[in-house]
Amino acid sequence: MTVNLLGVKSSIASMEAANRRMGKRFEKGALKAGEFVKKESQHFVPYDTGALHDSAYVENVGGKGWRASIAVGYDISYAIYVHERLDLKHLSPTKAKFLEDVIRQKQAKIQAIVRKAIVFGV
Repeated sequence: MTVNLLGVKSSIASMEAANRRMGKRFEKGALKAGEFVKKESQHFVPYDTGALHDSAYVENVGGKGWRASIAVGYDISYAIYVHERLDLKHLSPTKAKFLEDVIRQKQAKIQAIVRKAIVFGV
């Protein structure tokens, strides 16, 4: 017995195209979420000369689409020390863990940004 399924190839092609579109949307949303984290963290990054604040970046360090991997950070030699040293005093609202705390506290918003980009393409 032989069964012929009509339209299987076109259905698969349509699903693959939709997957690629959604992957592009994911990458866009992840970059948007990274920009949100960067912006929020800048409220808390210690500010002396402004060099640390101004070294903030968001970048795709992975692949394209679903393989995107977004890095948010501060690109100055002493950034890691300012971020990790809990014993240093900072003027409020600045503090150590200025990046990590934002990611922890705004996790739901970060996920919502990515989800909205995937579902609605915005």
